[in-house]
Amino acid sequence: MAEDRLRGVMDACIGLGSAPPVVLRTSLEIAAAARAVTGWTSESVMGVCAFNDDTAMAVLAGMREQGLADLAVIGADNIPTSPSPRSTHRPGPDAPGT
Repeated sequence: MAEDRLRGVMDACIGLGSAPPVVLRTSLEIAAAARAVTGWTSESVMGVCAFNDDTAMAVLAGMREQGLADLAVIGADNIPTSPSPRSTHRPGPDAPGT
């Protein structure tokens, strides 16, 4: 499912004539997410669209670990434990990977 979502993002970037996203993979471990956050910030990334809400929460924890607060983060799946309704996206039934 992650590869389908990433392929959709890449296709959208190509269609818009945008640069491809900076893709870094991480786990749900805070230390791993903190390393990804460091990588994104070193590439001047301003926002992260995580594979799902669990990964987005790991990225938020990684940001806290790094003492950062200036990186926008959004997840997907709209799970009940999402920090805010504005921090997630519920994919429609026809979305790739659903």
